[in-house]
Amino acid sequence: MLSRSYNEINPGAIIELYRNGIFPMGDHNDDNKIFWCNPILRAIIPISKLHISRKLKKLCRKKQFEFSINHDFPGTISNCANREETWINKSIISTYNILHDLGYAHSIEIWEDKKLKGGLYGVAIGKVFFAESMFSTSSNGSKLALIALMGVLALNQFSLLDVQFMTSHLRTMGAKEIS
Repeated sequence: MLSRSYNEINPGAIIELYRNGIFPMGDHNDDNKIFWCNPILRAIIPISKLHISRKLKKLCRKKQFEFSINHDFPGTISNCANREETWINKSIISTYNILHDLGYAHSIEIWEDKKLKGGLYGVAIGKVFFAESMFSTSSNGSKLALIALMGVLALNQFSLLDVQFMTSHLRTMGAKEIS
């Protein structure tokens, strides 16, 4: 991994880095420090191959949740950063808000009773979506956001969902690692 300190990232440069498989992560101890990541193995979820458990399918059929796209990008990224340890520092938040304003960064929000219960954000370039982070303030909020995202990606004929690093959570939902 490469690291570099900065105050702002040039949006054109960050998009070019994404096109080359490189993405930024912030240092949770320094709001201006960024690590550029280019992992040897990448986790992806093939489009339309998301594994949805029976329990989660049943929850979806209840229709107690609603989803939106780009309705609350700042709230979504802030909730993703709201953890004891996070790689989403102030520079990352500022940069992705700019990328959102330019039409590259997007959010999926999950709502219950008009309250934000889960979501995710990432970057879309061409027909590839680079998922950056998810959050959940209630059970299954992030999983529901991932289901909504996959539906949007399939509908819009995306070719790849890059979820960066494998986690047990993503593995249960159909993620696989590629070189």
